[in-house]
Amino acid sequence: MKIKRSLLHVATALVLFAPAAGSVAFAAPSDLAPAPQQADLQQQLIAADRALFDVTTGPRPDVEKYQHMLAPDYVDIEFGTIHSRQEDVDQVRVMRDFSIDYKNPKAVVLSPTSGYVLADVRYSGVVNGAGIQNHVLSTTVYSFERGRWLAHLQMMEPVTATPKSTAAVPDSDPTLVALRALASQVEAQVHVPGYPAFAPPKVMLDAGMGVSYFSYGDQTVHEAQFADLPAPMQSIWNQWAAYTTDQPTGKALFDDMFHRFFFVHELGHWMASQAIAGLPNGEMSVIAKNEAGHMWEREVAANRIAVDWYREHDPQYLAKLVRDFRSIQAHLPNPVPAGIDKKTYFTDNYQKLGADPLAYGWYQLQMVLIAYDEPARSFQQVLDALPKNRYE
Repeated sequence: MKIKRSLLHVATALVLFAPAAGSVAFAAPSDLAPAPQQADLQQQLIAADRALFDVTTGPRPDVEKYQHMLAPDYVDIEFGTIHSRQEDVDQVRVMRDFSIDYKNPKAVVLSPTSGYVLADVRYSGVVNGAGIQNHVLSTTVYSFERGRWLAHLQMMEPVTATPKSTAAVPDSDPTLVALRALASQVEAQVHVPGYPAFAPPKVMLDAGMGVSYFSYGDQTVHEAQFADLPAPMQSIWNQWAAYTTDQPTGKALFDDMFHRFFFVHELGHWMASQAIAGLPNGEMSVIAKNEAGHMWEREVAANRIAVDWYREHDPQYLAKLVRDFRSIQAHLPNPVPAGIDKKTYFTDNYQKLGADPLAYGWYQLQMVLIAYDEPARSFQQVLDALPKNRYE
């Protein structure tokens, strides 16, 4: 699961400040403005977002105007590093000769007074005497206060982003011990016909803001601890837990998701990579290319592995988690345009969706629910099918 591209963006873009006057709050579909008003609000949001970038261009930035556009609680998350409002303003002060290419903005209205904007941004200039240039995906959360749109949070991730990691915890850490024990339990039951035993993956508790991912190069599953996440990220799971009837806290939901289900999901990516590596050379290159280019099929395949593992080993936990996912997903708008196939749209717009917190969150939960609602298969049947999967 590309959690590093999905829930990372969900967590950082939907800050979910405590509902209060002038705060940004997650809106259910029924809270949204009527369609004509939404179109106007979208244009307002895009204009505000473009202006936020424009005031930093030219020989020197207009720092006064820039500060006027920021909410008092503004937070900047640039390439995984969190900056306060003052730290961000201080950095803008030392910018010189900046030029910005602002493209493909997309505004999402959460309520008549809140929303966020996604944009593809290329910029270059000088900071503290050093030349820089970047191509980023920008996500900025706004609320309408005192007659203007104010930015509460902006996240920038390189188009070729890698997740922000933390220092590895000791091998004796109880959570890491539990994860490795679960990995050993799963690995002991992985028998793919025609293959020798797979080389086991490494398991690390160092994902940090990457949350949960499998790195193919070193065959390692990386997970995060809830306590290591910054408050804006923790708040997303706190809010999602409130959408359920059985998750007492965001941490409880996070642990249920990433230290159990999605951990096995990441092991599913390990199994798939091992199965592909064992194919004859000509076939392996074709399937590897398919697997890399068909994101929907790759993610659903890993979800099938996790679903059927827990269907056999802990069906009550799985049923409970699926109920939670259905409740959470009900609060996320369907991002697929009318008349477009959702699988094709996911693959064709993977970069854009990865920067859209609501859209990618909807997709990932949708893929889990699809795997769960398929006719039940045994865990071994899913393993038997791995070498036959063409990811098409």
